[in-house]
Amino acid sequence: MATEPEKNQPKIPMNSRSKKQLPGGVEGEAPDKAPEGENAPGPGGWFEILSSPMATTLITVVVGSILGQLILSHYQDQEKRREMAQEELRATIEKRQDTVQQALDRIGAVRFDAEAHIQLTHPENDPRYAHNPQEKKEMTQRIDKVFDNHLQVLQSWYAGQRESGLLLAYYNFGDERIKTAWDTTAETTTSFLNCAVDAYKASQSPGAVEKDPCSNERKAADAALEKLSDAFEVASQDSWQDLKPSASKKDGVIIAFLKLIHAE
Repeated sequence: MATEPEKNQPKIPMNSRSKKQLPGGVEGEAPDKAPEGENAPGPGGWFEILSSPMATTLITVVVGSILGQLILSHYQDQEKRREMAQEELRATIEKRQDTVQQALDRIGAVRFDAEAHIQLTHPENDPRYAHNPQEKKEMTQRIDKVFDNHLQVLQSWYAGQRESGLLLAYYNFGDERIKTAWDTTAETTTSFLNCAVDAYKASQSPGAVEKDPCSNERKAADAALEKLSDAFEVASQDSWQDLKPSASKKDGVIIAFLKLIHAE
């Protein structure tokens, strides 16, 4: 039987959420904390897998590998294009070297012909001053050889002078230094040859012997040839510089890093 204080104690209203069926059918207050242990409700299995550190590492590796392959493929394509461009440039440089050699050979032939004519102006090469018939015959034969060679040199020079100029301009990508240097060299070389031929003709007149004919024309031709050589050297240095790999050090580090990711 309830005591008096218990009758006067206010009752706390209870709803269905705050009540719990106790053993024996007696209702009571629900516990404040959820039960713990093996029967406690937990998150689903996939959530646990995705939340684990192993799953995070796996996703990072997979995504990193895919991105690494894409970026590495991009760099490899760039490298292939760079190598193809370098091969084309290397072939152009080889053609340029052949053209330069051909041009220098033509200049050398003209210079030799000019010097040969100048040598004929000297009394020791003039048949008129021969000491005997045999010496006169040998001198005449040398002169004939110079004249025969002169005709071949003229034909090659005037036919190939323009060709060499066009090829040099083409294989040097229209380099103005090469064009100007070649035009000057061709002009001074031609002037030197014409002077030498005129000097020989003048030497055939009695008493008309010049000690050092065409010295000014020779100096002008030498100076022009030196400038042409300098222009060739500068163009060659620029070309070999272009052949160097253009990938920066940073690009190399990135590629190495991407290869490492791809290997992982």
